[in-house]
Amino acid sequence: MVDIGPLADKVLEYLAERVDTNYRIAVIVVGPPGSGKSTISEKLCKEINARFRQYLQKRSYKTQLLEATKLDGGVENFCEQIPILGPNARKKLESGLFDHVEDLNYTPHRFKDDACESQVITGRGGLPNSIRVSKLRPERSLGNDINIAQIVPMDGFHLSRKHLDHFSDSAEAHKRRGSPLTFDSNNYLQLCRLLAKSCQVKPSLSTDCGSHLFDKLSSSFSKDVPSINIPGFDHARKDPTTDEHCIDAFTRIIVMEGLYLLLNEENWKEIYPVFKETHAVIIWKLDSDVDLLEQRVAQRHLAAGLAPTLEAGVERFRMNDLPNAMKIKEQSLDADDIVIISND
Repeated sequence: MVDIGPLADKVLEYLAERVDTNYRIAVIVVGPPGSGKSTISEKLCKEINARFRQYLQKRSYKTQLLEATKLDGGVENFCEQIPILGPNARKKLESGLFDHVEDLNYTPHRFKDDACESQVITGRGGLPNSIRVSKLRPERSLGNDINIAQIVPMDGFHLSRKHLDHFSDSAEAHKRRGSPLTFDSNNYLQLCRLLAKSCQVKPSLSTDCGSHLFDKLSSSFSKDVPSINIPGFDHARKDPTTDEHCIDAFTRIIVMEGLYLLLNEENWKEIYPVFKETHAVIIWKLDSDVDLLEQRVAQRHLAAGLAPTLEAGVERFRMNDLPNAMKIKEQSLDADDIVIISND
């Protein structure tokens, strides 16, 4: 297993180099099923957050409130380039909005949710894959519950089973669930654009905040950076769940993890250039031996109840996961700044 400590060091060193110019940085973790994307991402965030909390305890910063800055922020301004959903489409949205389920060129739209003072953004997957952008609420103080590193999983953008039912070949869509076309890549790309925009916000640093990275972070949290809620994936329901994860103004490191974040086709191919433009992104591509991937994923299918036996788990891996793994191996973007990490 990869040693998390040195990876955390690299991320914090990278953030320190950009803390004066970028509100947050992105870490993209990509790799085939079984390569350890989720495990490494979770451990990385846990390690970074633990270091930050230890720092706060030593500096007695527990009562310091989130600082406001003079940014041209606001939820409306943050989403201004996203088209507004018309009233007829809004009505359809409540029942599913299945008309565009296979339209890879569909442009995500937004509507205002007055009850929550937020903007809700939907792509071809409709409400199940929606993104919510809102003001930070409620106001919190710096304490043991603050996380500066946050995982942004791709799983919540699985198209719902109802949406797969509306594919021209619904049987094949269900069979190949987990392949690129069975994700709401339209809205996931829109999420990447929002997060990249937040990376490019220039933080307002106090002149007497100190030179340590965590000093600078603690003095530059901004109320003007909106909260972004994204869907998760409920494995019991086998469908996405809205508003499960929140990237709020305390989040200064976003860890994007998923299979297709470097895939060189349709909407996926736009993710790399979107984050590249921020000049605030680290990209790690995980690599493992195929036999080891098969073993890990088969055991995972067995533990999750997706396969009754280990042999059935192997068969499921070879039928579905292996083609996806080979696809990203053969059709991924290549660039000098993509770091290969072996996780055998």
